[in-house]
Amino acid sequence: MTWIEQGRAVRPSAATFARLADALELGPAERAYLFTLAARHDPADPFGPSGPAAPPAIAAVVAALPYPAYGLDPAWDVVVANSAARRLFVGLFDDRNPGVPNLLRYVFTDPSARALLPDHEARCERVLAEFRRDYGRGIHDPRVRGVVDWSIANSPLFARLWARQGVLAREGGLRQFDHPTDGALYFVQHVLADVDRGDFRLIALIPAN
Repeated sequence: MTWIEQGRAVRPSAATFARLADALELGPAERAYLFTLAARHDPADPFGPSGPAAPPAIAAVVAALPYPAYGLDPAWDVVVANSAARRLFVGLFDDRNPGVPNLLRYVFTDPSARALLPDHEARCERVLAEFRRDYGRGIHDPRVRGVVDWSIANSPLFARLWARQGVLAREGGLRQFDHPTDGALYFVQHVLADVDRGDFRLIALIPAN
């Protein structure tokens, strides 16, 4: 790690750093420090904080909209969200979920999502089919692969649906939510891709009632 701390040009892959961390038997704090110095994402921690930031255009639009809006990176981490989205997606931004909020982890494993989303399994199936469409762009990203591996291991529903290999273009349309405070809410979902980073998505939910 000394060479990295001195700023020398060290460019091994994330997998190489992972093997080094394992060989040195680094503790969690030391391992996180190693990957931070190397500007790499630890493949053992798919929800770690070292993913790319939201493109400026997506961040600006999300901040400007009065309705729920958020941005997704290739691993479907929620890299930016406005206050309306944070209110709508109960539990997604809670401290009990370590690391960066991730839409797949939330939808498939968080009890709050099961309560929020009517016809939960059908919504999961649609979400995963949309993610698989994006998965082809990020298949070589260890974070993306890590999210998939974690989800297969932690959600039987994800594992079953993933095995079906369904693909669906991310479509807009009516979305219903059963919010614990605001009751039944209906939105029309709109999805846009960033011009410079086509693997990022902007999702806006415009009230339908």
